Amino acid sequence: MAHTQDNKKTVEILWTGGYDSTFRIVQLSKLPVIVKPYYLQDNRGICEEMELLAVKKITEIIKNKPGTQCDLLDLEIIPINKRIYDSEITRAYNKFKEQFGLGSQYEWLACFAKIHPGIELSLENCESPGSSALKKYVALKTINDPQTGKYSILDEEKSQKDAVVLFKDYHFPILDLTKLEMKDEYIRYGCEDVMNLTWFCFTPVNREPCGLCNPCKITINEGLRWRFSPAALKRNRYRRIYKTLKHICVIWPNAVNLFRKVFRK
Repeated sequence: MAHTQDNKKTVEILWTGGYDSTFRIVQLSKLPVIVKPYYLQDNRGICEEMELLAVKKITEIIKNKPGTQCDLLDLEIIPINKRIYDSEITRAYNKFKEQFGLGSQYEWLACFAKIHPGIELSLENCESPGSSALKKYVALKTINDPQTGKYSILDEEKSQKDAVVLFKDYHFPILDLTKLEMKDEYIRYGCEDVMNLTWFCFTPVNREPCGLCNPCKITINEGLRWRFSPAALKRNRYRRIYKTLKHICVIWPNAVNLFRKVFRK
């Protein structure tokens, strides 16, 4: 974190337009700091389109809210062709991928964090692969910063070696919060309008959350069912059947029409 001439601290943060990172943006918006957000592209098509649209809308609202104290800088988009590689991080990532099903974004995020030490990663207290890996292999230290609030960092001496390689350069500001606890806080802030614009789905259906992907599953399990359409909740309810039918459709293409009738209404 850097300081400007007027002694405002600059907080670098990874922002996807999702629920967790946007909640942290909301927290920071109430503080006299400079917020520098980054978005790392990963060629995920409609998902990235929806995320960036959410960031655009949310940025405009936050900048115009009466209670905003931060200077929210424009989102810096890092294109896929600027991706950074690090052999040590790749090795550690592959081990965690095998054990926890860690998404591919964690490899590039760690490489990016290595040249932006202290950048905030908004992992929450939930069942996600990243949070699960931290809970099992990482020891944390709590830092109380008078300007940016409480956050956690790795205790490198007490954490597993590969976890240190993958997570050592982050600050974790909301690791002790659940989605419902975040909801209570953003309601107190009067920021429901902001949080209702967040995007979290990896595989949208008709430009709405699918109810099937891992982020949708976590969001539903964490108590935010109201963010989903009846059709998405139906798909989530029959998630295992859906995946089986999808596999059948690959083998037997004529099953596609039946699949659409049942699950895409």
